[in-house]
Amino acid sequence: MSGIVLPPTSISFYGKLPWVGDFIVRNLEFTLHRQIDRWLSAGLSALRDTDSNWLEAYLSAPVWNFILPAGVWGEQAVCGAIMPSVDKVGRYFPFILFFNPDAVADIHLRNQYLAKIAVLLPGLLQHETLVDDIFFYIVQGLVTVDDVDLAALPERTANFFHVRETSGYWWNEDGDAVLNHSADVGADIFIRLFGDAQQFYR
Repeated sequence: MSGIVLPPTSISFYGKLPWVGDFIVRNLEFTLHRQIDRWLSAGLSALRDTDSNWLEAYLSAPVWNFILPAGVWGEQAVCGAIMPSVDKVGRYFPFILFFNPDAVADIHLRNQYLAKIAVLLPGLLQHETLVDDIFFYIVQGLVTVDDVDLAALPERTANFFHVRETSGYWWNEDGDAVLNHSADVGADIFIRLFGDAQQFYR
């Protein structure tokens, strides 16, 4: 794959990383930032309250890709990836990165980008960089990382998902782990993503 189709200005991210002592956020409008922060904070609190082994489950959770339709997080659809993370002083909090699906019109290319972002995110846990260089790391990775075998993804993700649907959709590289929900994103979704033996439904 050649060329860069996804502009850095279309990428947003929020959360914590091991080499930063506080939250980091870029390209995120205030209202949406607050909404996502409330979901992550409430989800993490609920996970702690419901699972005595929450930390082990949280740290062993996979990177999740997601696509959410318009109206869930703002007026536009969003797609991206989320992973468990922690900051420099040991406070646990996920890191999430996403973009508007309309930024990449080709569905096959979009799904390649989502799969590659899931591959790239864990690298941010291991290698310190300037916060603003995260954009460069991701965009360059979309070009340099080998294409992913989309046949390994859930069929609906690889071929049939349309962002105008009303369901949110989450999956990981396992391909068998799929979470599909029609309601808003709540703490229950967070627990399913990061809880013990992650519980999924189709």
